[in-house]
Amino acid sequence: MRHHFHRAVWLFPNILSYLAIVSVSVWVFNNREDMREIGVFGIYAGFLLLFSAITLFGTFRIWTWIRAGKI
Repeated sequence: MRHHFHRAVWLFPNILSYLAIVSVSVWVFNNREDMREIGVFGIYAGFLLLFSAITLFGTFRIWTWIRAGKI
């Protein structure tokens, strides 16, 4: 039972991170022309790439912990 609780505690923020990436990506895609006019499109695109890399690393870490039997 304890391992299932730890999995849920680690997986819930990870799933929320993926939802945040999808929602911010849709928002950036819909507003890309206006963002290019004021020069912030690159900042948001860089943020999305960095946040995606961090989330993928977290997913890999959780996956390795599950395979090792730690959670």
